Amino acid sequence: MYLRKQDFRSAGNESLFLWGHRQTGKSTLLKALYPNSLWFDLLLSDVFE
Repeated sequence: MYLRKQDFRSAGNESLFLWGHRQTGKSTLLKALYPNSLWFDLLLSDVFE
């Protein structure tokens, strides 16, 4: 995994969009930065409903 320079601490409690191409490590980055966060996979049909 590459060392990323993104810093989301200044956002505080605000929502953010993380844009980028597919398969570039967006989810991996967020899971590494926020390991105890609640995740929803909306591609799973039972979760989406």
